[in-house]
Amino acid sequence: MIIFNYNIKKYLLNELKVKAESMVKHRLVRYNREQDDYRLRRLK
Repeated sequence: MIIFNYNIKKYLLNELKVKAESMVKHRLVRYNREQDDYRLRRLK
């Protein structure tokens, strides 16, 4: 039972890590896109 619990905790931590990483990537992509839009507007 302890091993089972440990595996669940490991699995949940991994899920959280994956979700956090994808969120950060999404934010970075959006931020970069906004920066690009800003640069393009300044160039026009």
